[in-house]
Amino acid sequence: AGNSLRPTERLVELPPLSEERRQEVTGLMGDFDRLYPTVALKQHEMRAEYQAHFRPQASSQAWEEMDPMSFAQLFSAELPIKGFVDVGSGLGKLVVMASSMTRVPCWGVELSPTRAAAAAEGLKRLAEGRRGDVRLVQGNCLRDLPREALERASHFLLTMRRVGKLPAGTRQVAE
Repeated sequence: AGNSLRPTERLVELPPLSEERRQEVTGLMGDFDRLYPTVALKQHEMRAEYQAHFRPQASSQAWEEMDPMSFAQLFSAELPIKGFVDVGSGLGKLVVMASSMTRVPCWGVELSPTRAAAAAEGLKRLAEGRRGDVRLVQGNCLRDLPREALERASHFLLTMRRVGKLPAGTRQVAE
């Protein structure tokens, strides 16, 4: 396939999480379950939000959760991280986890006003020390993401459903 690894490229084995990191992630996930509001849109509300925000942008509603332990492994590697941006951040949980684990500025940008509001509410409920330097933005990443995020971030996460062939130069690391 055009987006898979080439024979000369190697997959990087991420180190397993230390017990301390595993406990930190487990604690954060418990905080999320306890403190974050549930987003429960009725079918007609979801359709209206999609028509107003996603369809005009030609965006996909990929509302799925990533495995928190696997995500945490990305930040347990000895990689220099200056900042992190999650495009399509949903409830912002991965942004909080990234900031908590790296202590660098982390941004989340979410197109859905409902999910962005729930993210802001959940972040407000988290204890100050647990959330790190998290900045949440509701809007379109091309228009509303602050310049500082683009200048400082070294890592970007784009989670989306595949809608055809990806542009040349795009490296897909998971499907």
